Amino acid sequence: MLKYDMRKKIPLILFFFITTILSARIISLDNIEITVPKSVHITNNEIFRWNDFIFKYEKMFNIETNIKIQIIFIERDKIKDDISGMNREFVSGFAVPKENTLYVLIPLKVNDFPINNLDNLICHEVIHIIIYNATDGNNIPVWLNEGLAQYLSGQYPSSFNYVIGVLFNNTPDFLPLTYKKFYKNGSFFYPYSYDFMRYIAEKYGTLKLIKFAKLFRYSQNSEKNFNIAFKKDYFSVFQEFKKGLKKKYNILTIFTPWFFMIFAAFLLIIGYIAFLIKRIREKRAVQIEENY
Repeated sequence: MLKYDMRKKIPLILFFFITTILSARIISLDNIEITVPKSVHITNNEIFRWNDFIFKYEKMFNIETNIKIQIIFIERDKIKDDISGMNREFVSGFAVPKENTLYVLIPLKVNDFPINNLDNLICHEVIHIIIYNATDGNNIPVWLNEGLAQYLSGQYPSSFNYVIGVLFNNTPDFLPLTYKKFYKNGSFFYPYSYDFMRYIAEKYGTLKLIKFAKLFRYSQNSEKNFNIAFKKDYFSVFQEFKKGLKKKYNILTIFTPWFFMIFAAFLLIIGYIAFLIKRIREKRAVQIEENY
């Protein structure tokens, strides 16, 4: 997730924060400060890894002032509203980049999509905060923001919905994509934007991809920034990317664990319906015999 407008929720968060301090521990290193309830176990290796991750990408994005990011574990029932248009039940965490803060919702729900594990979740939200600082708070396209956060955090999103979309040539242009549309159909657009970022990074290099994001500090023109960063026309690269997708995804890629789960659920439903029909027919047959 990118961000959540917390201005209307400040009293709620302050209340949570004050009460949490009494039942949580605060861990502080050079680049992070973690507020974690005693019920949540995180290891020293995880803490140092997150701290080093922040340091690494501060340098790669050439952020001069060191960022100290707050990581706060918060009970999900404290958040009453949707987050960026997504039901909070399907959100593992979110960032408030302006405050250099990210929230992890507990009990923790880390599914295969869009977040793979706690490490991915933390690193994903950290990238959003770093991008915000690197661009001086200017908005960048959602496909770039979410795609880059996934790619740099080592996530690999997968979705049956996405594979079907690609097979049926449902591969829309990124430029007109809005935040609202992205999150409304996240099961498609998360892996779609990830694939685009990976394609660009493998072809032109991760540093150029980061340079592309940083250019939004000065200009909101995606096509212009793309041309400056990669010395290529956006639309020609996008068409090459689409051709690559057609080679990557074929009819065999449908047969994922998701496919078999959906297929098994479908068979169970059909079997249950057949069972009900059989019982109804048997009862009718018994009633007919009794009447005679």
